[in-house]
Amino acid sequence: MKVIFNFVLITILTLISASSSAKDQETDQLAEVMASLKSAYSRYVNQQRKPLHIPAKITDEYQALINSSATTAEDKTKFINKAKQNLANFKAAASIATETNDLYERYNMQLMRLGLKIEMPANIKAIDSTYMSMVESDDFTGANILDFEKRYQAALKDFTEDGFEVFDDLRELQGIIYVSGRNMGQLTDEQKNEFNAEVDKLYAKYDEIDALKKQQKWLTAAEKIRYGISLGNALNSKIEIILAKQEQNKEQERTEFIERYQAVELQIGEINTQLKKLTRKIEANVEEYNEPCTRDLVEYSCASRCPDLKERDPIFGHYKNVPNRQCLSRCNYLEEQEQIEADRETEYCLDDKRRIKRRTLAINDEKNDLIDKYNRLVNELRSIENKLR
Repeated sequence: MKVIFNFVLITILTLISASSSAKDQETDQLAEVMASLKSAYSRYVNQQRKPLHIPAKITDEYQALINSSATTAEDKTKFINKAKQNLANFKAAASIATETNDLYERYNMQLMRLGLKIEMPANIKAIDSTYMSMVESDDFTGANILDFEKRYQAALKDFTEDGFEVFDDLRELQGIIYVSGRNMGQLTDEQKNEFNAEVDKLYAKYDEIDALKKQQKWLTAAEKIRYGISLGNALNSKIEIILAKQEQNKEQERTEFIERYQAVELQIGEINTQLKKLTRKIEANVEEYNEPCTRDLVEYSCASRCPDLKERDPIFGHYKNVPNRQCLSRCNYLEEQEQIEADRETEYCLDDKRRIKRRTLAINDEKNDLIDKYNRLVNELRSIENKLR
């Protein structure tokens, strides 16, 4: 009998211990979920920029659960599940808010690139105006903020949809207009005149679009933007055909310039060779010209070697010295012949020098002509270099 009693007692104690353990676990879960709620609510602030507290309705319900002896496990589970749903709503709202902020930033960035600012419509401002009264409400829950974020995101998507549809097209049109302006700058005045009407039409259309852009009337601007793109593309296609031909002509001209450059270089090299040869000829002629016309002087001492003759005076009968006229005559003749020969050689020498001078002057004229040609070719070479840059 005692054994049976002990068995019953142990069983009762075990059941009591299990029940106590289950209650402790439920209490821990309640505390944990309340801590999570506290963290979730504190992420929001009131008008005084102070973090929100858990609403009194939830706090009171929590206190009643942990303080009342009549609380059942089902009551606690129901509270925990409701709190977890509240937390899930907060998490879902935060996720939507992140998406909304990203959408807003992308839209704002697009507007900034166009030099515009966001002008929120009345319906979004109306939704936004309810935010503070919602979070300061005694009944504020994750469901409230989730509903708010959904409505705000839906309104923002509707507001930005038309803009996102035309932003890419508008930038494309702006790029086309930039290209057309750059291409027009490469045309001659006569060529530009051919496109003035089309350019005026394109810019007039863009002025209309720009006015709608400033008013952010994207739906109205969309069709005009697409029409502007077609105008711009047509204009650029025509200009690019002309520019392609011009580029082809430039390339042909460049090839011709290169060929001419090479030919001029070759000519300059040949002229340099000729100038060196002419310079050497001139230097040799100058050296020859500067040599004196030297000759042996005619010797006039022949008479001194003609002895006087003895001749008898027919009156007085004595001898006297008389010139040896025959010897003197012969000396005079030889000296005259030597002088004539010397003068002839001198004249020949002078004639050679005159010929050398004339030849040198002719060579120098030829050299000067080559120098003039050389300078003209060098100038042409420099001109071609400038054109090839």
